[in-house]
Amino acid sequence: MAPQPLTNTVRLHRQARGLSQQALAELVGMSRQGIIAIEAGRQVPSTVLSLKLARTLQCQIEQLFQLTDPHQIEARWAPAEGRLAIPHIGTRVYLGWIHETWVAHPLPAKDTRSADGVIVSLAESGSIIIEPFHPIEWLQNSVLVAGCAPILSVLAQRFPLFHTKGRLTWLSTSSQRALDLLQQGCVHVAGIHLLDADFAYANQSTVQQRFPDQRMQMVHLTRWRQGWLLPQGNPKGFLSKEDLLRPGLRIAHRPKGAGAQKLIQAQIQSMGANIEDLSGPMAIGHTDVARLIEVGAADVGLAIESEALSSGLEFIPLTEERFDLITTESLAQNHHTKQVLESVGDRQFRRELLHIPGYDSALTGQAHRIDGVSSK
Repeated sequence: MAPQPLTNTVRLHRQARGLSQQALAELVGMSRQGIIAIEAGRQVPSTVLSLKLARTLQCQIEQLFQLTDPHQIEARWAPAEGRLAIPHIGTRVYLGWIHETWVAHPLPAKDTRSADGVIVSLAESGSIIIEPFHPIEWLQNSVLVAGCAPILSVLAQRFPLFHTKGRLTWLSTSSQRALDLLQQGCVHVAGIHLLDADFAYANQSTVQQRFPDQRMQMVHLTRWRQGWLLPQGNPKGFLSKEDLLRPGLRIAHRPKGAGAQKLIQAQIQSMGANIEDLSGPMAIGHTDVARLIEVGAADVGLAIESEALSSGLEFIPLTEERFDLITTESLAQNHHTKQVLESVGDRQFRRELLHIPGYDSALTGQAHRIDGVSSK
């Protein structure tokens, strides 16, 4: 039996320790050329030398050298935020097969949802090695949809009924980040709701500017009202944007790039103030805004009406918006992505949407093409 090929992360660990190749060579008692050969995979170190390298780089041997498993896959790391920005061995991930390349998205450590695989090693090329939890053929049927609409979870649960061989994986994130991920080839579909003077065309104009040379597909998911969420009884007496500047008021913020955060910023700037002047905790999404207000961690927050209705919170409407699903024309030709877009107009999904408070399904499933501004 031929020996399994060996991969290593010596260069990554050396650079993390701030050591040059020459410095590492001197510490373990070998030549710089030897270190170069090991990092390039041309030389397999002895057991003694492997132990010296691990001790010097302050890690386990298994972190430096790994046998390549034919069942493992190499994936591109999707640009992440905060603590998830850097891939770590042991991180659970969602996987997507996009443009003939695997892309991995991290799950937070406390996330109890089932993952697609786990990172087992880091490749010198900057990619990561994944041990999948499911058959490769099944994972290739997964469609990654990024966006902040909670209703996407309902669509994800219903999708296998519409298309038994496919799966929709919802990645909860802001509208701007969803567009970033689509532009970087890290998701199949981006869900967006963006602020504009004319809400009916805000999403389309933004997509044209972000993808000026591409033809895009847009499918309408829902329309909703967004406004201020307040505790039952409105104990702080919040009535309008002017109250945002009241000393001591805690506001549930959203990440930079979120449509809600941009709307708060517009409200604050119209009064000559800065959003940095507002205190309060950070909320990941619409549902988190409601949770922070429910537990008393925030006094007010901006979110969609459905979250207020489901949580028994007060609601002051501020704007009406549409939430659309966006993808490139090339990705729209993918069989499973096409099935996701078509499932939005499924009669049973629309019927269920009618009975979920806060969502307007009048135009759900309506699709049209968007031409880039430079193609006009």
